[in-house]
Amino acid sequence: EWSPSMIVGTSLFSVMCNAISGSLAYLRQKKVYVSAALIFSISTFPGAILGARMSGWFTGNGLCLPLAVLCYVLHS
Repeated sequence: EWSPSMIVGTSLFSVMCNAISGSLAYLRQKKVYVSAALIFSISTFPGAILGARMSGWFTGNGLCLPLAVLCYVLHS
């Protein structure tokens, strides 16, 4: 059985590979505003690290209430 940390790590790796692939394709087509891309790229690292660390704080059932509150707030 996979732990939440392993699932989050696998998901982040998959997202990273997809982002690199898409970025390279757009760079080749010269459709990238490079200075903005660098700022956005650098700003994702703290969130990724924080999210990976926080994943160990919750169980599957422990996420139900925070996600329900988030959904309620977003759809209000």
